Amino acid sequence: MTGCATAEQQDANAQKLLKDPATRQQRLDKCISTVKWWDPQVKHEAAGLMRISTDKVPSVFCERMVAGVMTGRITSKDMVALRTGSATNIFKIIKGG
Repeated sequence: MTGCATAEQQDANAQKLLKDPATRQQRLDKCISTVKWWDPQVKHEAAGLMRISTDKVPSVFCERMVAGVMTGRITSKDMVALRTGSATNIFKIIKGG
């Protein structure tokens, strides 16, 4: 099938796109604007996990997520697992590890 990419191809494409500073900033900005609207309790829990203040959650969370995707430490499989509630490598990266 044309137009269908494997998870590995999608991951490689995301890594390539994020190497462009303008694209990376666009993704960061979009992520931050989304995380700012998270429920306050979720932000509080994320702050505890990341060992930062609640007001820094949007920028730190998004910087770590974008860096994780850009370096290949976070894959599309990790993102699917996160959405389904599975513990993934993402938690380690979000914590700063």
